[in-house]
Amino acid sequence: MEHEPYEVRILDSFLEYEFYSRGPRGRILKRVVYSISPESPQLYNLSFGDVDKFGKINDQVITDNKDSIKVLATVACTVASFLNAYPSKGVYAFGSTEVRTRLYRIAISNNLEDFQDRFKIYGFVSGQWQPFRKNIDYKGFIVGKNNFRGK
Repeated sequence: MEHEPYEVRILDSFLEYEFYSRGPRGRILKRVVYSISPESPQLYNLSFGDVDKFGKINDQVITDNKDSIKVLATVACTVASFLNAYPSKGVYAFGSTEVRTRLYRIAISNNLEDFQDRFKIYGFVSGQWQPFRKNIDYKGFIVGKNNFRGK
């Protein structure tokens, strides 16, 4: 991605990442967690959000810290880091809301040329996974290294 990411702290064997969003609402701890899918050992779910006072991820909160592009660039960097650590695995993500799913789709579309050089990207639409193309209203996404074979 062309945007500068936040500095990230890697935890738990490249399965958890933390960073701070900085903006008008202050410094807010964010966490990205990769957990194995019950459907396939080749796929890991990406969970992401603000860390609440109990240490849990809240993926429903709207932070509004005016840094969403930088936050998405940071999350994309964690995907690359995870896939470098686990090159035969894939990462899937569904936004917690339609607005967030649309934001993910736009971020992928805006950086598609750079991403396609390093990753295979699939979108979920009409009950099936297909190679990602711009201007399609996908409901979810899978990203894997170019040698990724699972879906």
